[in-house]
Amino acid sequence: MKIIKFKKGFAMTLAAIMFFPLSLRAQDVRELMREKKWTAARARAEELLKENPSDAGLLISAGICAVNQRNYAAAIEHLSRASEISPEKFLPAYLLGVIYEETGNLYKARAYFEKALKNAKEKKNKDRAEKHLDNVSEAIGEGR
Repeated sequence: MKIIKFKKGFAMTLAAIMFFPLSLRAQDVRELMREKKWTAARARAEELLKENPSDAGLLISAGICAVNQRNYAAAIEHLSRASEISPEKFLPAYLLGVIYEETGNLYKARAYFEKALKNAKEKKNKDRAEKHLDNVSEAIGEGR
């Protein structure tokens, strides 16, 4: 049995070539989202998720589309999965907080806003999470 050795960088190039078509198709989703075609964008994202179910970016995109369609059950499903896959990301935690705040589940909202605040790297994101966290804590009757 002969072992074939590849030059350094070949594996990375091969991986990039294999990933490139998925990346191009993910651009389709982003373009549809820019055009506010939420139904088409979500359908495309969910189609791509069948090929790559652990793509946090696609899960977030599908979740954003579902939020804009006011389909909170689907949004929670996609964003929760994205948060599990990439627990350090700000956006899934923040959007889950918004969903739970809008639907009246204030304790869950507070937990997600706390996580979003912890994950926020940019000041504007910290400010957004803090504002919601203060509002939710006040509504619950507990200050931070």
